[in-house]
Amino acid sequence: MIDKLKNQFFWDLRVSPLFSMEEPHGERNDVSASFAAIKASEATSLKRKMVFGYRALVLLGLITIMTMDLMNRPLTVWVYFGYLTNMSLIFSVVYFLLSLLCTTFTAKFCSQPRGSSSPHLVVQLTWILYSLAAPLQLQQTVLYWVMLPVYQWYIDFMAVFKHGIIAFLIIFDAAIIGRIPIRFKHFVPFLVAFLLYTIWSIALSLKGKGDGYFDWSENSQQSTRFAFIAVLLFAPLVCIIVWLLSVIGGGRRLVSAAKFLPYAQSYLRSDIAETMVTAPPPQPPVADGQHRHPNVEF
Repeated sequence: MIDKLKNQFFWDLRVSPLFSMEEPHGERNDVSASFAAIKASEATSLKRKMVFGYRALVLLGLITIMTMDLMNRPLTVWVYFGYLTNMSLIFSVVYFLLSLLCTTFTAKFCSQPRGSSSPHLVVQLTWILYSLAAPLQLQQTVLYWVMLPVYQWYIDFMAVFKHGIIAFLIIFDAAIIGRIPIRFKHFVPFLVAFLLYTIWSIALSLKGKGDGYFDWSENSQQSTRFAFIAVLLFAPLVCIIVWLLSVIGGGRRLVSAAKFLPYAQSYLRSDIAETMVTAPPPQPPVADGQHRHPNVEF
C-alpha cells in the first residue's frame, strides 16, 4: 500500500497537462464515471436518475441555506462572501451545479478525450471547483470546532450544517458517488484562496469587522498563532485527506487505454504507421538450390 501511494503521488506530480486523464500502467480515468457518476452506457438507467436526484436535492438545500443566511445577516453581499465559511459555501454551490450539469448532459460534457487531450471545459471547471471547495470546507470545519472552546460560538443547526454536513456531502459526492481523481497540483487554487482570505481578514480587522477565525482587532497575538497553525498544519492536512480519499477512499474509476480502438492510430508515430501500411507481405521460404524469379511463379 505504501509503494502504491508513493508511486501515485509522484505520478500525480509529474503527469501533464493539468487535466490529463492518464494514470500509471497505461490506464485512464473514466470521465463519465468520475464526474457524471454514471458510465456512458447508463445514460437512461435508474442509477442516473438517482444521482441526478441526489445532486439536485443537495444543490437546492445549499441554495436555501445560503438564502436564509443572507436574509438573517445585516451584511452586504461582498462582505458576506469575505468570510471563510460563506466562501466555502458558494464554492460548494457552484461545484454541485457543475456536477449536476455533468450528470444531465453526460454525452455532451463527459465524453472521453482522445489521446492526451484534456476533457470538456465543464469537466475541468468541476475538477477545479471540487479541489477548491472540498479542502476549504474541511479547513473551516476543523477551524470552527478547534476554536470553539476559545470563542464560545453558539451551536445550532445552521452552525452544524455549515461546519461539517456540507463538507461530508461534497466529499461523499465526489469521492464515493463519483471518483474525481485529485492531484496535489490541483490544490494550488485552494492555497491561493486561503491566503487571500487571510489577507481579507486582516483588512476587516483594521475596520473593526474581523472574522471569527482570525480577528486581529480583538487579539492579534492569538489570531496570528491560529493563522500559522491553519496555514502550516491544517491546510496541508486537509489536502492530504482529500487526496487519500481520491486514491484509496473510493478508488479511481479507470478504463484501459487499449479500449480506445478508434483512437489507436493517434498513439503511433507517422514513420511506424507508414511502414505498417507500405511494407510488402512476407514471402514463403525457398528451398536450397532453387532460385525464385520475382515475376515468375513456380
